[in-house]
Amino acid sequence: MAGSDYDVSKDVLFPKSHAGAYHKDPRFSLVAAADPSEDSLKRFGSKWKVSNLYYDVEEMLAKERPDVLSITSSTDSHIRILEQALDSSVKVILLEKPVSNSFTEAMSVIPKVDKSQKAVLVNYGRRWNKNNILIKEWIDQGKMGALVKATMNYCVGIIHTGSHGLDLILWYFGGFDSVIGFGKVGNSADGVIDACFTLKTGANFFAMGFPRDNWNVWELDILMEKGRIRFLRGGRIVELMMPKEDPDFPKLKVLEPKEFPYENDWQNTLSNTIDSIYQILESNKIVGCTYYDGVMALGWAEKVIESARNGNKWLSLT
Repeated sequence: MAGSDYDVSKDVLFPKSHAGAYHKDPRFSLVAAADPSEDSLKRFGSKWKVSNLYYDVEEMLAKERPDVLSITSSTDSHIRILEQALDSSVKVILLEKPVSNSFTEAMSVIPKVDKSQKAVLVNYGRRWNKNNILIKEWIDQGKMGALVKATMNYCVGIIHTGSHGLDLILWYFGGFDSVIGFGKVGNSADGVIDACFTLKTGANFFAMGFPRDNWNVWELDILMEKGRIRFLRGGRIVELMMPKEDPDFPKLKVLEPKEFPYENDWQNTLSNTIDSIYQILESNKIVGCTYYDGVMALGWAEKVIESARNGNKWLSLT
């Protein structure tokens, strides 16, 4: 539950934690929490005024019978807790990414998720940004033309940070066909690796990894037939550029900035996610980022590492 420490108080205007987003939304009540750490539990309970605190998730689910569960624990515990939640009365589960440390483990739970008929959301939060949703609609409607090429700069790890870009590209343009990874991986489960993905559309998506020694970076640059979209500063800035006639060379076209209809609402990402959960509970609204989506992002990130570790071979997710 260390993520709840991102919010300096329980009354922040733009919550950065699951707890903060639930607390801000009057339609929800934050009723209980579980953590094996006594210190974490005490800190959480004091900050969020929650008295129903447990060391064991299964016990909490049985006694409290919540409608919604957020899984924000360490990645290696995600699948275990998810399976406990699937066996409980919980209706909606919000699972932090990555869904697991193992694609094989994550895949093994898909039949249980499907059978449960519960809504399982994976918190690739950029999917809940209004401008990003609008971009998805434009792409689906053909307003931006076909994808020409895309690039991503990232740090920390292809699984933990780079997978945000993988998820957006998969969401916007469909599946990858293959990938090749470059870089030194060592024995780590994650790695800052360069990669080239081929999409089923035939376009290429390049990911370039950087160490976070001096600065932090996550950027995504999407070039399409009818425009360019850039995500900067971790997606906190989204730029749209559309072609127009070059004033100096009339036979050519240049890209010119164009305003989005919506103000970038990245600060409301988690609040938008919690609103989506409410809509699922009330009207069975479609899940914005499904468990399967999260598994696919993890699987392709793992393939990048596998390729880099095994002689830079082109690999597919089979």
